[in-house]
Amino acid sequence: MKKEEIRSRFAVMNNAYGSYSFRYFLDSLRKLGLYKIDLWGGVQHFDPYEADSAYIRQFKKTLKEQGFEIVCYTPEILGYPYNFASRYRKVREASVEYAGKNIRIAAELGAPVMLISPGWGVWDYPYEESFEYSLDSMQKTAEEAGRFGIRLALEHLTPQSSNLLTSAEHVARMAKAVDKSEFGVALDLGQMSVFGEAIDSYFDRLDEKIRIVHMMDGAPGGHLAFGDGILPLEALYKRLAEREYRGTITLEINDGRYNKAPHEALTQCLEAMEAWEN
Repeated sequence: MKKEEIRSRFAVMNNAYGSYSFRYFLDSLRKLGLYKIDLWGGVQHFDPYEADSAYIRQFKKTLKEQGFEIVCYTPEILGYPYNFASRYRKVREASVEYAGKNIRIAAELGAPVMLISPGWGVWDYPYEESFEYSLDSMQKTAEEAGRFGIRLALEHLTPQSSNLLTSAEHVARMAKAVDKSEFGVALDLGQMSVFGEAIDSYFDRLDEKIRIVHMMDGAPGGHLAFGDGILPLEALYKRLAEREYRGTITLEINDGRYNKAPHEALTQCLEAMEAWEN
């Protein structure tokens, strides 16, 4: 694959660089010729708690001066204390409120898409109860996103993270139930592969709803650098093209083994892609 195609299609999520400063992350991307960012809202890189308008203006100015573009905003709302499907009303309310705060941040940042997760249910309670709690939270969050012109991308998860939306069928059911134009999904190729599913499973059900794709290697799970797992990444990329997906693909390479060397892990991914056939 040509470098120009990589630059135009791929973004990088900065959570892989969580052990380094945001400046180091930007320097790393610049050296590799990448300028699209899927911004992880971790406080050591971007502080959503202190992100007033002045903070965001300065943050955007820094990125613009260096030629970077935010293509997605991914706030840290996957785990405790946030849970959209919690049996506890106050936890759900706090989760929706925090999502709303981040929607407003996404709008000020100029990010067209914001990632969200479904939350998780108590394992020994009925699935439908947890699904309904999550659905109510998703509907409220989608309404808020609509007010600010932000498109949401709901990420499916593995059993290590959730017991709710772990397949194309589950994700499609939630998207249909929410039934709002602002509400879409993220396709994570690693999590898809854990369940032995295929790209077609998602595009057949959710084609126009797919807002962003996450790509990484895995065994089959994990967030590994290309070549460190067993996934047929070149074939998956070609299938995305065959399904006429033209959106952003985020490189989510954040396995703990790369904490001290995220630049080297990302370099490994680019070298692998450059060897793919056009």
